Amino acid sequence: MSSIGNLGGGSAGSVTGQLDVQWIVEQIIYAKQQPIRDLETYEIFYGAKKEAFQELNTRVSALESSLYTMNTSGFDTKSASLSSEDYFSASASSTATAGDYSIVVDQLAAAQSETSANLNITDPDDQDLTDGKVTIRNYDNTSTLGEVDFTGSTMSLNGLKDAINSLGLDITATVVNFGTADNQDYRIQLTSENTGVENGFVIQESGGGTLPGFDTKIAAANAQIYVNVDPTTDPNDYITRSTNTIDDVISGVTLNLKDADDTRTTILTIASDSTNFKENVQDFVTKYNEVMDYLNAQFTYDESKEAAGVLSGEAAALKVKQDLLSYATGRVDGITDRSEYNSFAVIGLEINQSGQLEINDTRLDNAIENDLEGVKRVLRDEGTGSHNEVKFVGSGDATVAGTYDVHVDTAAEQAIAEGLANIAATLGQNETLTINYAGQTETVDLTSGMTNSQVVGAINTKMDDESLSVFARVNSGGNLEIVTDGYGTSETITVSSDVLSGGGGTGIGTADITDTGIDVAGTIGNNAATGNGQVLTGTTGNTKGLMISVTTTSIQGGGGDDKGTIYFTRGVAEGLRDRMYELSFPYSGLLAKNIESFENKLDNIADKIKDINRHLESEQEILIMQFTKANEALAQMSYLKSTLGGNFG
Repeated sequence: MSSIGNLGGGSAGSVTGQLDVQWIVEQIIYAKQQPIRDLETYEIFYGAKKEAFQELNTRVSALESSLYTMNTSGFDTKSASLSSEDYFSASASSTATAGDYSIVVDQLAAAQSETSANLNITDPDDQDLTDGKVTIRNYDNTSTLGEVDFTGSTMSLNGLKDAINSLGLDITATVVNFGTADNQDYRIQLTSENTGVENGFVIQESGGGTLPGFDTKIAAANAQIYVNVDPTTDPNDYITRSTNTIDDVISGVTLNLKDADDTRTTILTIASDSTNFKENVQDFVTKYNEVMDYLNAQFTYDESKEAAGVLSGEAAALKVKQDLLSYATGRVDGITDRSEYNSFAVIGLEINQSGQLEINDTRLDNAIENDLEGVKRVLRDEGTGSHNEVKFVGSGDATVAGTYDVHVDTAAEQAIAEGLANIAATLGQNETLTINYAGQTETVDLTSGMTNSQVVGAINTKMDDESLSVFARVNSGGNLEIVTDGYGTSETITVSSDVLSGGGGTGIGTADITDTGIDVAGTIGNNAATGNGQVLTGTTGNTKGLMISVTTTSIQGGGGDDKGTIYFTRGVAEGLRDRMYELSFPYSGLLAKNIESFENKLDNIADKIKDINRHLESEQEILIMQFTKANEALAQMSYLKSTLGGNFG
């Protein structure tokens, strides 16, 4: 607050003397400033309430964040331990199956490396290579990957290196000095950027001049491992992969191979690991108690201050506490069987007399070990399908807990562009396919002599390289199909060839073949639902917002197929999270509205103080002017008195 005047000292003077104008005006203005001092008291009061609500909002937001973390991660954590770390490392995701696995690493995957012969080249920039062509072909010598032709001319080692690298292959060319500082011996090396037999290559040289002449120094090789197999009794039952990182052999487990020894067995143990989950639970309990402690302090009378906290009379603060206690002592909506876990307390999260949560470690550990699915239902919204083709995806605010029948009228389909004729066992000519998907157009060059499996491999490699969610396959009828990974009407694919269908080709043909996927259609709990790909979402009634994944591939009955039931429950922790989110939501949340209310009150007080100060500033000027004139009049009267006294003295 800016004040106009402060209490001053001095005397009002006498009739014959001058008035102390400054002192008189200050006393008048100070008296008129009392409304400002009253407003400042409210300003302190409302400011304290605003700050207290801001602190409460911060704590509620932190609680909501901890609940989100707990409910979205850490439930199904698995650990991977090894009897020896000499041969590979391992990690496990939540989908891994607990158990012991006996693993032998028989061979590591290797990237092919070729080194040129010793040509006594002492300067890699000299034009030592003459009249020739270097051709690089794929691993089984069925197609050309690229070539460098210097027929009738010369080329340096560095020039050959740059020319090969410019081909854009997954092969790196380098020039290495195999000699000494005094006796240089430069050679060129070609090394595959990827391990595995199919990432190997063949080098062909032609021409009558001086050519590099390559020798294989490291052969391309696949990794070979035995899983729960004794290599001494079943030596051919190994599993092979092109890389040393293997994530598709044991479901949910990634192996990173480091060394090989077919005589050494390593035991991999996959086990449930609740450490991360319990840390998330502890963080939730901590954040919950921080909110409760703060509210308890606000509602407790402090004898030394002879007052409770500034939020003690605020309905919004009381509502937050009531909500915390309501959810912490509530039951899971949708669970009626008393033998099931249905509240915080039964899984070990117990409320004490102060309304705080305490963890009963023994009870929580038993719940996690014996019924993890039950623990999930206590904490978050969960759905379980009785049919193996129906999975719970999510729910909406309007979804009501319960058990609902699932009926499918139409199965979701991928977009499939199918060839017009059977693909040839071996291509009789070169052919180029054009594939258009998701606004991206790519071409795949196929060469004469390719088998149909090589055609499929070439297409899939190109799609992977270009990050297109599309793959090729040969169907049971012998036709080539180009298929989208995704399902539904949002998936459309167009394919064409530069070769007519039939006649020893892929069978695609020169005309565009276009197909669009189909969305799943059906009902949930006899309520209407809409399909998007394989996801069916309820749109009316108790199942509004309930989302399920339906992986049905075909409908058997003319009126559709029943796919069991979906059992949906609402977790206590998820309900608490939703409520904390509502309370702390910016602008529209209950706490935000209270903060805004006090901000508005503080703004109004500031405006009133400004108005009063502005008025007093004007009044001060008038008072000064009036008392100054009075002083002048008194001065004249004093002069007149002294003059008259002299004349009559």
